[in-house]
Amino acid sequence: MTKHESSNNHLSACLICNKWKSDQVLDTDLDKTLKFKTNYWIKVLERVINVTLTLAKNNVSFRGDNESLYDGDHNRGNFLNIIELLSIYDPVLKELLSKDKKCVKYLSPTIQNEIINLLANEVKTELISQINESPFFSVIMDTTQDISKIDQVSFVVRYADFIKDNDNVIRDVVIREVFLGFEKCMGQSAEDMVKQLLLFFEKNNLSFERLRTQGYDGAANMTGVYNGLQAKILEKQPNALYVYCAAHNLNLVINDSVKISRELQNFYDFVESLYAFFAHSIKRWAVLTEMFDLKKHIKTIVPNAMVVSL
Repeated sequence: MTKHESSNNHLSACLICNKWKSDQVLDTDLDKTLKFKTNYWIKVLERVINVTLTLAKNNVSFRGDNESLYDGDHNRGNFLNIIELLSIYDPVLKELLSKDKKCVKYLSPTIQNEIINLLANEVKTELISQINESPFFSVIMDTTQDISKIDQVSFVVRYADFIKDNDNVIRDVVIREVFLGFEKCMGQSAEDMVKQLLLFFEKNNLSFERLRTQGYDGAANMTGVYNGLQAKILEKQPNALYVYCAAHNLNLVINDSVKISRELQNFYDFVESLYAFFAHSIKRWAVLTEMFDLKKHIKTIVPNAMVVSL
């Protein structure tokens, strides 16, 4: 009997019985502890998300060379530096950083990337919702190589945003253009491009029936009258007219115009050489700046993806 009365099961049963007699919830203490911890971590995540939003909106990098909070004065990156700065004034973050290094803090690069992806998905979902409210839209598609020499496809959508008043009457129409992301290029052929574009529509729940315009550059796989991307899309959606990229077209016209004039070629060569003469010497650049009181920086002529070197 004595052994039973001192057992854990008996003591737990007595505790439950006493709480029941006093009309208390059996797990009141545990419930209070859980609520306190839940509220604390909600506050932590609110601060972490706000720091992430601030860095993302201002196009500021997150990562550093060494992202440990406990390894001296290393470059921890902007994310952790801001968290540390805020902890000086914010008791929630101060308590978080004072925890043992083995404790969870939701500050790791993995958590940073997860939050960035979640926020990006929310923004993308909102943009797609606005596009789907429009009766028609156009798609602009192009590819470019990234630093690792992999072709990335960019997707841009232009749509009509109908501004309504309180009586649901349309008062204005605003044309908006939004970037919806990069994807690894599936291939350079028109068939691959068609497949990737249709998959893009499917993944983002965009109505192919409301596509009214398609815009690309002048590459043969895009503009081909019979086998180009635009022709194959027209077969599936006759209302999706192809519009040649005006900026690309203008660039080619200017480039060809310059090519036929030796005087213009010599002029641009001279301007580039003049820039190089001053830019490659700190002393010469200082003299130039002092003599002409330059208010703006002089820039070199840098060829982009559309410009053919002169």
